[in-house]
Amino acid sequence: MATVLAADIGGTSSRFGQFTVGADGTLAMERTVRFPTAESGSFAALVERLAEEGIDTGAADAAVFAVPGAVRRGVYVSMPNVSWDIDLDALDGPFFKRTLMLINDFKAQALATRTPAVADAMPVKDGLAVEGGVVAVIGAGTGLGHAAVALDAPGRVAAIPAEMGHVAFSFYGEAEEAFHAFLRTRLGVPYAYGDVVVSGPGLSLIHEYLVGESLEPAGVAEQGNPQVLEWFSRFYGRAARHYALAVVAQGGVFVAGGVAAKNPALVDNDVFRNEFIISPTYGDLLATIPIWLNCNEESGLWGAAYMAAQRLDLVS
Repeated sequence: MATVLAADIGGTSSRFGQFTVGADGTLAMERTVRFPTAESGSFAALVERLAEEGIDTGAADAAVFAVPGAVRRGVYVSMPNVSWDIDLDALDGPFFKRTLMLINDFKAQALATRTPAVADAMPVKDGLAVEGGVVAVIGAGTGLGHAAVALDAPGRVAAIPAEMGHVAFSFYGEAEEAFHAFLRTRLGVPYAYGDVVVSGPGLSLIHEYLVGESLEPAGVAEQGNPQVLEWFSRFYGRAARHYALAVVAQGGVFVAGGVAAKNPALVDNDVFRNEFIISPTYGDLLATIPIWLNCNEESGLWGAAYMAAQRLDLVS
């Protein structure tokens, strides 16, 4: 039996979970705690709060923290929407030097698909998942996250994060190109990218363009303007299609992230499904790919814990 510590650190809140890993690789969540990220002035201060909750970091056999942004060497990340960076090389102590590893938050979401975290995922689109096929995860929240998980020789699970939320988004037709022009002017950017289109802020921008009113994402969803929701669903289906094709996700696609978790109707509709399968060359392949919506807010913890168990060679 091993003990692992997992975390999912975000701009608003940070979740921590203590897990045990059985000799057969079975993960069991023992307890969780959650803190507002902004209440801590540094990463070290955030970790120190664990002791206040009776969590001994020194007792962890391995620890993996999921963080937003591109992780470098498993020890450094500059996170969007957080006022401090994380640099394990600059911190003293065996926990930071030997026990802890950082991974991208959507890498954790991808690994979570190998755990009980997705047991209750809601089917959004029918299909037939290919056993051993690549599984894609995409999620709109503050930005647009992507990752994929695949079997690597000799049967070990490998998760690959992507920063496709920063790739130029595709717009089709005069109406969408006019919206693209609005975004370039409104945001002062040379081109619009996934993070500003398929995200909570993107939902607000679509509403502002079509309705002429500035609202927070929750307010847009509550108001429920049919045209706004249709545009967002179409863009979300397009983003999911692009990533499914990029990684040939024959194992299926999981939609994660707070936007759809709070508003499942944004992806559980025919606009999203029909947009997903549009392709001059691979429409038949896309039609076979199943899609699920994962609303489990603790799935990032499960994915990070799975990675920690991998480090201990307790899971594949």
